[in-house]
Amino acid sequence: MALNIDLIGGSDVAGFRFTATPVDCDTGLPTGDPAMSAEESLEQVNLPGDNSTFEKKPYDPDSSHHFSDHFFTVAPGCYDIEATPITGDGDDSLDCATATLYNETVYDDTFNEFLLISQCRGVARTALDVIGTLNHPPEISLEIDKFMCAGAGVVACATASDPDGDPLEFTWEGREGECFEPEVISNTTDPETGEVTECVVIPSRRAKSLGYKVTVRDLAWENWCLTPIEDILPEQTGVDFDASESQASIKFKTHALADCTPAGMAFIGVTLGADLCVVDGKLKTDDSMGMKKSQATKLAKNAVDYVNPNLLGDPDPRILVVRDTVNNEDPYEDEYIKARLEAAGFTQVDLIDEPVGGLKRYQTISYSVIWFVNPGYPINNKKTYRTLTKFRELGGGVIISGDDANQNQDLQPPNWYNMETFSFMGFDDTATNDNPNGTYTCGYLTDQNQGKRYIVKFDAASPLASGMGDLTFPYGNDIDRNYALGLGETVGATTVGLYYPGKKECLVDPVTVMTTVPAGTVLPSP
Repeated sequence: MALNIDLIGGSDVAGFRFTATPVDCDTGLPTGDPAMSAEESLEQVNLPGDNSTFEKKPYDPDSSHHFSDHFFTVAPGCYDIEATPITGDGDDSLDCATATLYNETVYDDTFNEFLLISQCRGVARTALDVIGTLNHPPEISLEIDKFMCAGAGVVACATASDPDGDPLEFTWEGREGECFEPEVISNTTDPETGEVTECVVIPSRRAKSLGYKVTVRDLAWENWCLTPIEDILPEQTGVDFDASESQASIKFKTHALADCTPAGMAFIGVTLGADLCVVDGKLKTDDSMGMKKSQATKLAKNAVDYVNPNLLGDPDPRILVVRDTVNNEDPYEDEYIKARLEAAGFTQVDLIDEPVGGLKRYQTISYSVIWFVNPGYPINNKKTYRTLTKFRELGGGVIISGDDANQNQDLQPPNWYNMETFSFMGFDDTATNDNPNGTYTCGYLTDQNQGKRYIVKFDAASPLASGMGDLTFPYGNDIDRNYALGLGETVGATTVGLYYPGKKECLVDPVTVMTTVPAGTVLPSP
C-alpha cells in the first residue's frame, strides 16, 4: 500500500488499517463470520471541524485534521469497527492509539457512516469514515474518493456483476433535491469475470455534502429492446418472485471542502520533441536538436509525479493534455507529450485542442493533472488562464511547456495573463548580446533548428532530473531569456552555453529553462 504521512502532528502515522467484525446484535459477541480489513493512506486534504453534515460529533469549527476513508460493502447487521493507525511500512503506530466502536448497527437500505478519532501524543489528531453499503443481486460495489475541493470534482466507479450473466444497466441520481446530470466517462466489461464497471464524473459547485445513489438493473430482451427485468416480471404469470430483487443500489455522499492547498507546478521552457515528423506512422524526434526520447520520457514522468496532488495514493492520475491552437510552430508536440506520458506508464491520458472560447472549468473536472502545451506563444485566452489558475487553487497539478511560453508580450491587460503565476520566472526583455526571445545568441541564429544549438543542463538536485542518466541535451530552437524569481521555486534546468567553439562564454549568466513550484507556494499579492 502506498501511504502519505502525518504532516500536522509529526507522528509516525501514514494511514489506517480498518477492520469490520460481524457481531451478534444482542450479545455483542463475534458471530464467527470472517472480519473484513483494508488499509488506506492519509488523504491529501484535511477534514474541517465545522462540517457537521457527516460527523456524529464534529470537531471544533476552527480545527483541521488528517484522516483516511474507506468503503466496506456489507450485509445489514452489527459490527465492531476498528481503526488502527499504521506507519509507512504497515506496522502499528507507536504514536497514536487504535480507535474502536463496538456493536454498531448497519441498517438496511440506508447510508451508514461512522467517525472514529484516534488520540495521539502531542497535538496530532486524525479521523476517518467507515461506510457500510448494501449489496443485492445483481451485485454492486463502489469506488470513490468522496472528498474533493469545492468547485472541483471526483470520479465514482460502480462495478456490478450478475449471477446469471444478464446484461446490466446503471442509473446515477442525485438525492436531497440536487440537480445532477452524470457524465459517463467509461463503461467497460471484464472479459474474464463478466464484471461491468461504469465511471462517472461527480462535480461540486460549492462547499457542501451531497448524497447520491447508483442503481444497477439486470436486463432482458422485450419487444426487440433490452428492458430491466423488474419491468418485465410483473407482466409474467406463474412467477413467485419480487421484482425489486432484480436491482441493487448503493447510496453514498461526497463532501466538498473549502480549504484546499494549491498543488505543485512544473514549467518546462522548451519542447520535449525536436523537429518532429511522422515516419511510417510513428513520431520521430531529432535528438541532435533536442533531448533524447529517453530524456523526454523521464522528464514527462518526473513532471507529473511532482505535480500530482496524490502521488502516493494515486500514482496513475487522470491527465488532460491541452494544445494551444493559436500557433502551429510545433504541430506534433502535444501528441509527442502524450506518447511520452504513456511510455512512462500513465494509462489515463486525454488530449484535446484548446477550445475557441478557452478552456472551461467543467472540462477539467476529475483530472488530477493538466499539461498545457504552448509551443509558440504565451496563453492568450483569458478563460484558459483563469481556468488553469483556479484548477491549481482547487488542488490540481499544472504543467506548462513550450519555448515561448513565459512571455507576457502583446497581452492586454498583462495582469490577466502574467505567466509568472505558473513559471515563477521573469522574462528579461532587456537581454543584451542577443534578443529576449532567444532567436539570436551572440550574433548567431538559434532558432527553428537551423542555426547554432544551445547546451541545456538539468540540475541534478531537481525533481525533474530524478533518475535522469544524461543531464545535458542540445536545443536548436529559441529559448526565452528567463530568470528565476527566487520566491520558493526550484530551478530545474539552465543553459550552459552554445555548441560552437569559443562561444560558450557568450552565455556567461545561465538562462533559467525549467522550474518546479512546491504545493502551497503562490506568488505574493501585488
